[in-house]
Amino acid sequence: MTTAQLGGSRLGYDILVQLVREEVSKVSVLRSAPHTKQVQFSMDICLVAVGVRTAYLVDALAPPDPVSVFTSLLESLRSKVCPMVPVS
Repeated sequence: MTTAQLGGSRLGYDILVQLVREEVSKVSVLRSAPHTKQVQFSMDICLVAVGVRTAYLVDALAPPDPVSVFTSLLESLRSKVCPMVPVS
């Protein structure tokens, strides 16, 4: 998939997961996993990447009361996304 096919540089989470899953399916040892496991694995990779990026941003921004600011931000974000499914 090209950037043009994705509609520019802003990628939605679902598109990112799909892109990661496509790459996961190219790895022979991972390709044998069931589709649902590949999707879950791909979602987890995206979440880890977002977590790493978030950690960088926390270092880049230093609000006066970081615990309060970032707690509020995380609560707001959690209310907008579905809860994570436990890994079995």
